[in-house]
Amino acid sequence: MISKVRDLISQRAELKKLKVREYVKEVFIEYKLVFITLLNFFLYIFLMQYIGFIITTIIFIIVTAIIIGPKKKKDLLVATIVSVVITVSTYIFFQNVLYVRFPSGLFF
Repeated sequence: MISKVRDLISQRAELKKLKVREYVKEVFIEYKLVFITLLNFFLYIFLMQYIGFIITTIIFIIVTAIIIGPKKKKDLLVATIVSVVITVSTYIFFQNVLYVRFPSGLFF
């Protein structure tokens, strides 16, 4: 714990020496995956009302798996199967058991 505090203090001292533009660039490079995932999430929320829950969620899970996970064909197939199974089962459970409505969008 104490060593982490020391590290944070030393990092903060180094950051004061950097210009704002350089600091923002370093933060973006370091957290690039986080920013891309957040953008993907906000796009998911925006598109859900137009496309619908099922299709948007399947696409969201696949794209997130591609961004975060390994990029082999086998993994893409597994991500697709998992996204379809999870999305459809969640939809059926919430619609038929809990009577919660999801955005239907254009197709459903």
